Amino acid sequence: MKLDNCLLTVETEDEFRDKKTINLNPRERQKQTFRWVPRREGIIRLKTVIKVSSGIEEKNTRNNEKIMQVLVKPKRESHFSRREVSSEREGSPLPKDSGEPVRYPQEKRERKRR
Repeated sequence: MKLDNCLLTVETEDEFRDKKTINLNPRERQKQTFRWVPRREGIIRLKTVIKVSSGIEEKNTRNNEKIMQVLVKPKRESHFSRREVSSEREGSPLPKDSGEPVRYPQEKRERKRR
């Protein structure tokens, strides 16, 4: 039996909530995408629930909910971007944006004799 107008909800303990209405065929699996920007680092509980339309009798309601923990790592900070980096020497190529600090080789300077 096809299930129409099922409500799929996703919520996290950092107060994110979103929902979609989907249709499911028997034994069908679907991938759905939700855009979530965590408000903090660390382990965050994520809960997904699907509710079928009223009037449908389910044999097993325990398979309608999935709870998992997600590890949110700190955002890696860039040390530069291509717009911010310039070469002091004319004609020097800019480094690729790898997220690593830029290190230009130092030119040898002649020592002044006293």
